[in-house]
Amino acid sequence: MNINHDKYERQDLIAAYVKKISEVQEKLATNFNILTDEIKNVLPIKDTELAQESDRNISKYHTYLSKTFDEKRKLASLRGKKDEIDGELNDYYRFNWDKSTKLSETAIGKYVMSHPVYMAINNLVKDQEAVVSYLDGVVTGFRDRGFAIKNMIEMRKIEMGMN
Repeated sequence: MNINHDKYERQDLIAAYVKKISEVQEKLATNFNILTDEIKNVLPIKDTELAQESDRNISKYHTYLSKTFDEKRKLASLRGKKDEIDGELNDYYRFNWDKSTKLSETAIGKYVMSHPVYMAINNLVKDQEAVVSYLDGVVTGFRDRGFAIKNMIEMRKIEMGMN
């Protein structure tokens, strides 16, 4: 494995990488806030427009299902990058770090997990996992919302004596 370990040794490169990840994390947080505001406006059922709500629900369900898929793809990509960094750092601490000291597997694991580059990507992965989890809940909410709309329509029929 031929890896340029400068990115794990040089403080300027480490700081630049951590800064880049922080910027991605900030953008993720901003987009998440926009998403939650959007959901707050879309999820409530207007009980005076049940037929239209039923039609919109199908569209919104698929919209958020697509968003969930996109976010899961991003998560998979981030996990791949995290695994790559984990492997490179393991290689670095096992074979290239300090030739005079043989580190145990436990020590290598601790060094990897405490390296600023690994910590930055790990935190980003956790944030992306939270976004995916939230969107999974939103999709479930829209699925359940369809049943709620159907039940409200049935109740209206009963109230009007149509059932």
